[in-house]
Amino acid sequence: MYVTRPLSIYKKSPITLSIPPPEAPYSGYLLSKDEESEAEDTCCWGAWKNTRVRKLPFPQNKILTVVHSSGSEEDGSVDRDKVLFIPVLDQPLSSNCYYVIRAKGKYKGYDPLKQTTKEEEIRVLRHKMYVTRPLSHYRQFPSSVSLPPPEGPNSGYLVIQDEESVGTQCFGLCKDPYLKDLPFPQNKRLTIEYTTDVPEQSPMTHRYKVFLIPVLDQPLSSNRYYVIKAQGRHQGEAYTSSKEEDKVTCCFCSFVKDEKPRALEHGDIYQQIEITRKEISCCEDGGFVAKSLAPDGFPPDFLRTKGWKIYASTQHIYQLGEAQGLDTGLRTRLPQFNFPLSNTSSGSVVVGKWYCPFMFIKEGGKLKDQMKKSMFYEMTLEQKWEQIYVFENNQSKTSSVAVDVVVQRDMAMIYGRESVKDDTNVVDGVVWFRIGGLSVGLSLAIVERMKWEQERGGWIGGNERQVRIKRVEKFGGENGWRKFGCYILVERFCLKRMDGSLLFTYDFRHTHQIQSKWE
Repeated sequence: MYVTRPLSIYKKSPITLSIPPPEAPYSGYLLSKDEESEAEDTCCWGAWKNTRVRKLPFPQNKILTVVHSSGSEEDGSVDRDKVLFIPVLDQPLSSNCYYVIRAKGKYKGYDPLKQTTKEEEIRVLRHKMYVTRPLSHYRQFPSSVSLPPPEGPNSGYLVIQDEESVGTQCFGLCKDPYLKDLPFPQNKRLTIEYTTDVPEQSPMTHRYKVFLIPVLDQPLSSNRYYVIKAQGRHQGEAYTSSKEEDKVTCCFCSFVKDEKPRALEHGDIYQQIEITRKEISCCEDGGFVAKSLAPDGFPPDFLRTKGWKIYASTQHIYQLGEAQGLDTGLRTRLPQFNFPLSNTSSGSVVVGKWYCPFMFIKEGGKLKDQMKKSMFYEMTLEQKWEQIYVFENNQSKTSSVAVDVVVQRDMAMIYGRESVKDDTNVVDGVVWFRIGGLSVGLSLAIVERMKWEQERGGWIGGNERQVRIKRVEKFGGENGWRKFGCYILVERFCLKRMDGSLLFTYDFRHTHQIQSKWE
């Protein structure tokens, strides 16, 4: 069954969340919130304890209250449910999978002898994508490859090969394109190369052009990658391991039959490849070896070959800038409100930046054409104040203005045109947005990540797309006024191709952040 650990251990060393239960099968960890972990959760400069749980994993020695809004926005109903979050058996804490047990009421409790179904397991997610780091950083600080992704599930690092990290040969006179060590860069197209001996002929060299994208939710030290075909048939699809059951028999011998590449499903372990160095001696480079993350998986033949080498293309370079994720402090400060009333909006402030590999974005055409347009997409989060109501005073002596206006909670646009989200047709984990003959598909993980990020910032969702704002604003000056304007905070996710062209935006209107301006 379960063993216990203090929560402070995982606060100090988040990477330990990935350690599997030590006594499988049917084992797991229970976490107790200790004094050390409680000391970290304070507010008002340490004067008060902050009872809000902000990060995973959840403790089991506390009854937790889940607070969520219900009903319409006008009545402002809030529900509170007291529950226990019990980690799912045989899973590392990093899986964020829990049995959610009622702590009060008619259905209080949990029968440990009852067979639990998959439908009764809840996964708690924080959705993000990739941030970037220069390869020279990992050359200088090798231990940093063990750091977990900084922003929870569905996040990871993209490694950029910079000038400092490029190797040399011929006593430093020439650049060496061959990569001698992990991690591999993502801003270069890579070529895997190996040589086979043919009887009575010259050795034959084989080359496969690929992109290696780090597997989500893993530290770079895991050496796990999605291997994406970079050229030819099935370009843009992920190499997939074949299974033991797929072996074919010929002349009383069984052989591995390679699977064809297919569209990436980021959680499929048959599409996750672990790559390590093949050491021969301290003075000789033995190249690399690869294995499938699936216990019964066999990677494609060129990856199964032991001792293959890899080099980076000097022609195919993708300019990935710095992307540090969300700047929480800047987001909290909000944009300045010192613009004239003649402006229908303030200037936009970028408060977050990430990158999304092309596999998570669909533009409706062939993958190879999409790759030519953009291997990566830049995602930014912007803030601005947007005017929702304006009123001119025609020499009236009134000191108040009644605001009654309807706004959309959220709005997605393709090329600046409002689109409709197709919730009824989520296929292969892709949510489609459409307008006329245009369509853009986003990985469900990205859409949920956007919603989660907005809810964390105070945005109030709901089944109704429109929300009514009613309020009365009073003028506090002495010399009268001639014009009034009411503004709402809008946060916008912008998705751009690498050439800077804007593909898609998703606006979220924060009805709890409204300011007025008088002139």
